[in-house]
Amino acid sequence: MDLLLTGHHIDHKKPFSKGGLPVEVNLQALWPECNLRKGCQVTS
Repeated sequence: MDLLLTGHHIDHKKPFSKGGLPVEVNLQALWPECNLRKGCQVTS
């Protein structure tokens, strides 16, 4: 994953609060609006 994506948020697919781990397979780039709307929900 290119972590230098300008304007994107790096999001955890499974949040820490739901047992998600800080590993690359648990990361995704999202537009800020989408990430803020998602909150602590789990994505598939």
